Parts: sequence; structure tokens; C-alpha cells
Amino acid sequence: MQRRTHQQSNTEAEREPSQPVADDIELVRTKHNPQSNPESMRQNQQPALEIHAQLQRAFEHFNKELFEGRFGVRLSDVVFTTPRSNRFKGYFQQAAWVSNQDSERRVSEIAINPAWFHTHRDVCATLTHEMGHQAQAEFPDVFGRPGKGGYHNKAFARMLSTLGLPTSSTGKPGGDKTGVRMSHYIVEDGAFLRSYERFEAQQREFTWTLATALQHRDKPSPEPNDDQRRERERAEGLKHKKRLSKTKYTCENCQLNAWAKPNVRLICGTCEVPMVDASDSYNAKGAIGGGRTHG
Repeated sequence: MQRRTHQQSNTEAEREPSQPVADDIELVRTKHNPQSNPESMRQNQQPALEIHAQLQRAFEHFNKELFEGRFGVRLSDVVFTTPRSNRFKGYFQQAAWVSNQDSERRVSEIAINPAWFHTHRDVCATLTHEMGHQAQAEFPDVFGRPGKGGYHNKAFARMLSTLGLPTSSTGKPGGDKTGVRMSHYIVEDGAFLRSYERFEAQQREFTWTLATALQHRDKPSPEPNDDQRRERERAEGLKHKKRLSKTKYTCENCQLNAWAKPNVRLICGTCEVPMVDASDSYNAKGAIGGGRTHG
């Protein structure tokens, strides 16, 4: 007798629905056919997968057009997170995730603040900004070495200017181009805007928005006056100098912490292993890692 084999699909999307009885065929076709009932299928998608799939599509689009197309480099895949904060629009952290199956495999992280999901173009601009930090971290020979302690340096400013997203401390023309906290503005007919318009034609605005963000959708953020801006820049400058003068080191085994000058070699006396520069985690969230883009 011939043996019958059955190969199970690897994904839910590939599995065929069970065969309906004859009287229910038309009903099931309507339910499972996206072309016959697209709105119903859209509502049944899992929100978490939908949000991250849209971010992934945006990442792949700008990676191909802006980085591979203009500079000849392709950025590696990242993990997307969506932390809430009133201090930044996004950040990049290098090698933030490690595989449980292979400890040598690490993946970087790009965070996008969901409070900005209602402005599709701004989300894509922030994503491209953080991809710029990733480009410096992965290709310093092409884009220049990342700044220390979250500093957006001249090399980073030149790269974003080339992409049509000039850095600005105010998010508008005329602001400082370098610094710790740095935003950007979109140049009309620049490389980013042209690429975004092509992307927008393929994908509409993000399908999910943080509920609390809707209350502020049409309310512009108040602009700081000159005294407030100078005081903020002075405070940030002091924090930046202090951060560079004292570096935190951590033992990855026992989590012991120690502080010393930058670029020194410390050994954990208990575990007898080298201690790592804990500021690398911050730096990746800073100019290496995404220079925490504060909007």
C-alpha cells in the first residue's frame, strides 16, 4: 500500500484552511479571501506584527535607496523597539541584542518613540537619522568615526546633509549642526524627501497611533527663548565634559562596576576577566548609537 506523506508548513500564512462543507463555501471564501473582504482582513492582523512590519519595510526602502544607492553600503538588520519618552524621538544602540542560540551573534537596535507615529514623514526622517548613526558605527571608514558620549560630530552632520536631512539643534534651519542633543529638518527636493515620496506611494501612514499622542497632534511644541536655549546648551556641554572625564566599567560576569579614565584596561579581581566600557551602551544610544534624537 502506498504511504501518504504530509509536509507541515513552516508558517501560519502558508497553511490552507480546512475544507468547508458545501453550504458554507461562499461564506468561507469571503472570510479568507483578502480581495473579497480587505477591510475585514486588515482588522484581523496582529497590531504588533503590523507596526514592526511597517518599520521594517521603511528600513529596507531607505537602506536600499539612501545608503546602498548613494554610498554603496548596506546596513545590517536591526531590532525595532518603541519606548515612550518625552526626551527623544528615537535612538540607535549598537549590538544591543544577543542571540540565545549563538552568543557571538549580536544585533543592533533602533528605537522609535510611538508618540510620533501620527506623523508618517517624521517617523521615516527619524528612522533615517538613526540609520545614519548605524552607518557611522558599521562603516567608520566611509562615514567617519562616531562622536563620543552621544556627540553628533561634523562627519555625522555632513552625512545627513548629503541625505537631505541637515542636523539642527532647533529642528529648523539656522540651528547648531553639532552637539549632544540634535534633531534635523527636511530639505525640499532633497534625497530623503524624494525617497520618502516614492515610499509613501507604496505604503500609507502607519496604521496605529499612540492614543495619548492624538491629543497633541495639532498642537505645536513651544519654542524655547534665547535664554532657555543657552542655558540648556550650557548644561548639556557640562554633562558632556563630565561624561568624558569619568568612564564606567562593568564586569559582565558579576556586574561589578568601577569608574576610571576613558580607554583604560581594568580586570575584575573576583572573576579575573576584563571589565567592559559600560558607556559603550550609552554611546550607542548617543552619536554611535543613535545620538538620541531629541525632538
